[in-house]
Amino acid sequence: MGKGKIDLILSVFILSLLVITSGADAQGLTEKQVKNFSYHLSFGDEMVTLNDGEYEKGPPDYEQVRLDSFVIKDLNGDNEPDAVVILAQNSGGSGTFYEITALLSRGRDIVQTNSIYLGDRVKIEKLQVENKGVFPLRSGSKVARIRLDLLTHKETDPLCCPSKKESRCYRLSEDKLVLCSDNH
Repeated sequence: MGKGKIDLILSVFILSLLVITSGADAQGLTEKQVKNFSYHLSFGDEMVTLNDGEYEKGPPDYEQVRLDSFVIKDLNGDNEPDAVVILAQNSGGSGTFYEITALLSRGRDIVQTNSIYLGDRVKIEKLQVENKGVFPLRSGSKVARIRLDLLTHKETDPLCCPSKKESRCYRLSEDKLVLCSDNH
């Protein structure tokens, strides 16, 4: 089997893993589903299934993933509850790597968007989904803005103790999580 064919099969397999049938009821996405979802991690490019917000794999390839924070709210204007999620991952060293992703309701299915790396040993202070009026949106846009307040590292900060306050804005664009820009 040629490399191109193997790459295609691998791509189809990974994409199929990103669409997980949730068994969602009429209320849509729930806290229980967020805490027990199978997440595709950007750091390490693997899939893990949380159990009540946590995952742990023992030695020799130790790994711990935990749900740091999340907000359930309609992110894309389709009147179905979605979720923005922050995951923290540790592989046995001193680093804890954070990423932000979103879960989108698709009827009875839940689809994970891409993930965006936030940093090593950052401190999440506040995660919220903001409606129109807080951030200026394009006329007629129903896409919510995700505001993340966190502490990151100044050049002089030790890795244990980030002190630089940052506020970041994310939104969905074609079902992909992106940083906000001034004109979107």
